[in-house]
Amino acid sequence: SLGASTEQISADLEHSHASIEPGDSTASCIANGALAAIISLVESSFKQLSHGQENQCHCVITGGNAEQILESLSIKFDHDPHLVLRGVAILLEAAS
Repeated sequence: SLGASTEQISADLEHSHASIEPGDSTASCIANGALAAIISLVESSFKQLSHGQENQCHCVITGGNAEQILESLSIKFDHDPHLVLRGVAILLEAAS
C-alpha cells in the first residue's frame, strides 16, 4: 500500500527480505515494519483468544509467506503450508 499509493516513497518491495530487525533503507523499513505488525497481530490475537490458557489453543500458520512469519513468532504453532488446498479438496469431495 505504501509503495503503490504514496508518491514520495519509491521502494523496490518485491526484492526486500523482511526481518524484524531495524531496516537500513526505505524498502527494508517498510517490509520490516509490515512483518513486525503481522507478527504482533498474530501473537496478541493468540494471547487474547487463549485467555492465558495457551495449552488449550492451537495456532496454525499457512500461506505463501508463512516462512517469514515463523522465524520470528514467540508462540507455539504448527506450520501447514497446504491447509487451504486440503480444505478445498474436502469441499470438492463432499460436493461430488
